[in-house]
Amino acid sequence: MKALGRYTSSKWAAIAKCSPDTALRDITDLLVRGALRKSDAGGRSTSYELASNSGVHKLPRAATAPAVTAP
Repeated sequence: MKALGRYTSSKWAAIAKCSPDTALRDITDLLVRGALRKSDAGGRSTSYELASNSGVHKLPRAATAPAVTAP
């Protein structure tokens, strides 16, 4: 996904190749985590963009890639 720009839930669903419901759940999760912010427009015009880089948010360990350990 591009790092810049605005996305609607339908664009998100197309990019992620998922259902619109799943796209909205993903977006809602990222809003709660502070990774995305919602545009001022509402309704069908609602779009989302990456939150400012000034407040970098870390995802919980479970949401990141598992650690690789040497055999």
